[in-house]
Amino acid sequence: MSVFVKAEQSGRRVVYYDADGNKTVRDGGDPNWRTNNPGNLVSDTLEGKKYGIGKFKNDAVHNFAIFPDMETGEKAMKEYIKRKFGEKTIQEMMEKYAPPKHNDTEAYIKSIQKQTGLDTNRKISELSSGEFERLRNTIKKHEGGQVGKEMTSSQSPLSNLFNAATSFLNNIANKLNAFLNGINSFFQGKDDANFYTAQKGDTLAKYRLDIFSQISCIIFQILLLLFQKHSSSLLSTVLHKTPLHLLCSCSSLCFSACV
Repeated sequence: MSVFVKAEQSGRRVVYYDADGNKTVRDGGDPNWRTNNPGNLVSDTLEGKKYGIGKFKNDAVHNFAIFPDMETGEKAMKEYIKRKFGEKTIQEMMEKYAPPKHNDTEAYIKSIQKQTGLDTNRKISELSSGEFERLRNTIKKHEGGQVGKEMTSSQSPLSNLFNAATSFLNNIANKLNAFLNGINSFFQGKDDANFYTAQKGDTLAKYRLDIFSQISCIIFQILLLLFQKHSSSLLSTVLHKTPLHLLCSCSSLCFSACV
């Protein structure tokens, strides 16, 4: 499993990065699943600053912390509740944890009381470990937790398109190499069994050595090098920036030169 060192918000998605720059994208589901933040801790809490690797703006008010994994998010939630509300009652804690300005606090407290069976006038520090976990799990459930979709960079549609384009260009390059080696063999008077050898009497027209095919060969060789050296973002840029008729023209010219 990847260890994430950085995360950022992209619309409603969260994009995680490991140390090698590989991406994992979480989409859909509840915010606290996307952010590995079961308690929906805000990013400026002590625990958010200590363990967080990014922040997620869920609305005009809240910037939730993004944690590298759910285990870290669970740890941060436990530490936050005990540090911040250890000497508060459950009732007092929830009035701060989910204030009436942004929540139906009374309904939240009643839900906790019903699901845990705990007296909400008890202090957090007085709860046994089992009671504390019942309280915490009820809060987690109330905050959300629905799982969405997770995609790694190798599974993304753009990455798949990039791989297909790279395979296509490699195939074109192999044909170009065979073609050009055959021509080179002809002019040097050599017979190489690995390539088609032009025969005397063959004309340049037969090999379509016009200026357009030469240019198209060079263009596709350059594109191949670019695809091999850069990330899939290059493909996105090419597809968005290059006029469709120019891409089609280059493809047609290259095909004509290589068949």
